[in-house]
Amino acid sequence: AADATKAVLENRVQYALALIRPPGHHATPSSMMGFCIFNNACVAVSLALARGIQRVLIFDWDAHHGNGTQDIYASDQRVLFVSLHRYDEGHFYPVGKHGAPESVGKEPAQGFSINIGWNGAGAGDIEYLTAYDELLAPIFQEFNPEFIVISAGMDSARGDPLGGCDLTPQGYASILHRLKSLQAPIVLVLEGGYNCASVAHSVCACLETFLLSDSTPKNISKHPSPMALKAIARTARALWPFWPTLRPHFTKVIRTADDLRRSSSSSSLRFGDAY
Repeated sequence: AADATKAVLENRVQYALALIRPPGHHATPSSMMGFCIFNNACVAVSLALARGIQRVLIFDWDAHHGNGTQDIYASDQRVLFVSLHRYDEGHFYPVGKHGAPESVGKEPAQGFSINIGWNGAGAGDIEYLTAYDELLAPIFQEFNPEFIVISAGMDSARGDPLGGCDLTPQGYASILHRLKSLQAPIVLVLEGGYNCASVAHSVCACLETFLLSDSTPKNISKHPSPMALKAIARTARALWPFWPTLRPHFTKVIRTADDLRRSSSSSSLRFGDAY
């Protein structure tokens, strides 16, 4: 992770992929946890901060909440931590409320920990991309990161025996394509992943997205699930007090979820023409 970060910060490459084992995002400063010994993503972030970077985005798409990473930077306004993960109302590993949407960080950085927790299995490409486009994109634009670290847990991939999510290689590529559009250097650090074929295909899709400047993934035409819409709206409610200029965006997401609860048919609900 340190070597990849140095290569990016020294302008030897614009993007770097760190194929690291074991994963790291559960590790805290004082203890290892969940297969994680050292927090590799935080090694990258700490090095960037030490070299003068002032705004770092950590994007964690591992199926499990990056509790260690969040805890390390919970009170640091220079770091925006975002995690999309299985939550299952606190019953999915790591068990507890760390990954709840209401877990937004500590003063003076409240609102800089963003958790979108799926309450059930099956979240796939359209759920993740809806969360990105409708909730996260405006936040990222306002934060304007100078450096991005991706905690790339491939256990959110289709076929993983532990994650229970449904991201495809195309889905990972679509997320990464959007992160590239922020025009910041990126270090992708491998986290969990327990289906070797799924990990291989997903990593290859990310690598291709890094290498090909015109790699625009195909559009995904599908409606997000009611479960996902409710999870996204719950996060929007939790963030509403801390991002005043973005409240119109949050309100749009919340109203969609309210419509969902009043409707017997989810097929009529959509965020925009893109879906």
